[in-house]
Amino acid sequence: MNKIREILTHPSIKRVCVGYYYSCLHFLLFGLGVVLILFNTTIWHLFILLFMVSCDAFAMVVCHDCPLTHLEKKYLKTSGKQRFNQHLKRSGILYKCSHLYESQLELVLNMWSLIAIKIMCLLFFKTLS
Repeated sequence: MNKIREILTHPSIKRVCVGYYYSCLHFLLFGLGVVLILFNTTIWHLFILLFMVSCDAFAMVVCHDCPLTHLEKKYLKTSGKQRFNQHLKRSGILYKCSHLYESQLELVLNMWSLIAIKIMCLLFFKTLS
């Protein structure tokens, strides 16, 4: 029993657990955001999501990195985005960009644009009906 307690209280185990917590949080925020973009038609919900994505983009510009990615790197010494880029390069897909900041900012700006276009389309269709 003491051996198990010793293993679970080891500093590297705590560090890895906290790192994976931030990875899961990152994945959930991104995944739920995509689900809301695809399936939600409530304009106010989309405005809230647009505000959240805007705050994330602002934080990325100020910090020169996504705050959650920074926390993942701090605890795991790597991030989900770095692992994804390595996977793309190993799989033979022509992907030469190694600047994580630029690709993350591009993704957030694309999400922002999709949300804004969906809001405008919903408002346009509401105006016509």
